[in-house]
Amino acid sequence: MSEGRAEFTLIAVTFVAAASWVFTKLALQGIAPYTFLAIRFLIASAALALICWPSLRQLSRAHIVRSLSVGSVMGLAMLIWVQAIDRSAFIGEGAFIISLSVVAVPLIARLVFGDKISTALLISLLPALGGLALLSLENGFRFDQYQLLFLIAMLVFALHLNLSSHCVRGIPSLPLATLQLLAVGLIGTVAAVGTEPWPQAFSASAWLWLLCAALIGSSLRFALQTSALQRLKPSQASMILLAEPVWTAVLGALLLGEKMSASQLGGCALIFTSLLIYRGSGLLKQWLWKK
Repeated sequence: MSEGRAEFTLIAVTFVAAASWVFTKLALQGIAPYTFLAIRFLIASAALALICWPSLRQLSRAHIVRSLSVGSVMGLAMLIWVQAIDRSAFIGEGAFIISLSVVAVPLIARLVFGDKISTALLISLLPALGGLALLSLENGFRFDQYQLLFLIAMLVFALHLNLSSHCVRGIPSLPLATLQLLAVGLIGTVAAVGTEPWPQAFSASAWLWLLCAALIGSSLRFALQTSALQRLKPSQASMILLAEPVWTAVLGALLLGEKMSASQLGGCALIFTSLLIYRGSGLLKQWLWKK
């Protein structure tokens, strides 16, 4: 795969990831949240396993345990995320909040691993906090329940990314993704059995959106993303991935009829500015270094 094709593929990944928010929102109209999560990720894991079965069989027991352990943190984040999206009226707003995990990753790394915090991160925190403040204006400077859930999920996603960079290095990407998706599916199953009634027959439309979320939003997304990231520099990939919350907001407006208020749009814009500052600083450093 050429670099240009890899960039195009990653752009497609951001669109697929955004579409996954829509698939999830539509599927949750007919399926309980944890049941949806369990079935989605078990199917997605099985589909990826078919693709990378030879590599999966070659993993050591230690690699399997580490992959499942780190995947369980992702599973916790997904439990919170699926509740947030089920209660939210604005998937675009949720996507922008979740995208702040990019900024939260170095903060978590500082707390957990003692990593240094860059000046760019400190600067990017200002518009990020301003964006969150604007989002809270809808409720008189307090967050709605779904907004708080998105914030908590974002922090757990940031923890998962930190653990991934420190604990599962050297494990092939597709087998790693397969086992982490399996971990999410198993955690979703436990949560569904423990808190939700036994599912009745799903409607045809619920099954359609569930399968779209599993096969397109998870399996296809991870397969394409893994392939593209192997051909791109991290700085290139990080800037392209910023498109996901934008696509999500657009699809939410077009397909779900979502209409955010001026303060919500302003909050999302400030969050996006924060991401641009933080991501763009890396590109600027590379350019100055080359000079």
